[in-house]
Amino acid sequence: MGDVFTVASGFGLRLVPRAAPYRFTLSPVPPGIDVERATADRWLFARIVPESGGYRSELDEHTASLADLVDVQPGPDVRQWWAETSRFRIPMLPGWTLQASGEPSAPIVFDLLGPQGMLVYVQTPASLPDLAEMAGPGQQVVASGDGPRSRWVEVRYVYGGEPWAQRHHVVQVGSLGLVVTAQSHVTRMAAALRAQEALVEALAPAGEA
Repeated sequence: MGDVFTVASGFGLRLVPRAAPYRFTLSPVPPGIDVERATADRWLFARIVPESGGYRSELDEHTASLADLVDVQPGPDVRQWWAETSRFRIPMLPGWTLQASGEPSAPIVFDLLGPQGMLVYVQTPASLPDLAEMAGPGQQVVASGDGPRSRWVEVRYVYGGEPWAQRHHVVQVGSLGLVVTAQSHVTRMAAALRAQEALVEALAPAGEA
C-alpha cells in the first residue's frame, strides 16, 4: 500500500480504492461508510455497512458494481473507521470527507473537507520546518504555542476580501515528522481547530491497531 492510495479500515474491513480521485465519508447512520469515485461526468457512489462477519453494500443508480470503486479486503477488527497511508493513520471524523487525487507528485496525500469550506490536511516533509518559517506571503503570525504532543503556529490572511486563518501543528509520531494544518474563515476556525486537535491527538504510525 503506497501513499498514492489512502485506504479506509475498520470493523474487520480494509477498503482499497480502485482509482482516483475518490472520497470516503462516514455515513449518517453508523457504522456505515460512503465511498465515491470520480468518472468523466459524475461521481459513482456506494455505501458499505459492516455486519457481523462481513458487510453489505448499497449502490446508486450510476454504479454497476462495488468493485468499480473499492477492493474490499480483510482489515483490523477495530470499532472505528481509520484513514491509512503507508506511513500514518488518522481516525475518520463525522461530518468530514476525505478526498484524494491519487497524484504521485501531490504534496498532500489527501484533504479532509469540512462544512462551510473548512479544511484539514497532513504533510510529511523531509524535515520538520521551524514554526517561525511557516507564515507564507501575505500571512501574519497571530499566535503560537505547545500542545500535549505538538508545537503550533496560527496565521491570518485575507482571501477573497475575507479574513481567513491557518493553524499548523508540527507533530513527531515515532520517527515520522508531520505537519497537520487546519484552514478556515476566521468565523468558523474554532470548529476547524476542534477537528484538527482530535486528529493530532489520535495520529498513529501505520499498522497500529
